[in-house]
Amino acid sequence: MITDFGADISFCKVPDKLREHYGITIGYSAIRNITEKHAGVADADEKTESGIPGTDGVEYIIAETDGSMIPTIGIKADSESSDGRKKRECRWQEARPVMTHPEGSVSSVFGCTPGSTDDTGDIMLSCAIRSGMGQKTGVHCVGDGATRIAEQTDRVFGGIT
Repeated sequence: MITDFGADISFCKVPDKLREHYGITIGYSAIRNITEKHAGVADADEKTESGIPGTDGVEYIIAETDGSMIPTIGIKADSESSDGRKKRECRWQEARPVMTHPEGSVSSVFGCTPGSTDDTGDIMLSCAIRSGMGQKTGVHCVGDGATRIAEQTDRVFGGIT
């Protein structure tokens, strides 16, 4: 709950939310430290696996990726306003989520990147490895038919799909 609030709103406002929802009092600097520590752990866990383990692995992995446009905030380079708030502009950027799981499992591994198509393929392979992919694992890829998805599937999984 602390990290949820800490990631969602200003650290200075979190103590009020915690008091309102849970009746507890924690200083904002402790909230910042806790939230940043959890963010660091999440960042360290975001390593990209690239080597398929030498074990047999699970029988099949289901892999899916797609693209979704998300709004991001950027700063206008040509703005003459001295008010920083008036220099902001909404931009749209594609995020590419990935999900993999062993066939029959409800436990999925997720990844996402705003990066290149190759980054998406690398994340798809990494998620498949973390889902239990091995030397004898078959991969079934699901997608909307986009050429970039098919190309990345061929690139990272080769002839095993």
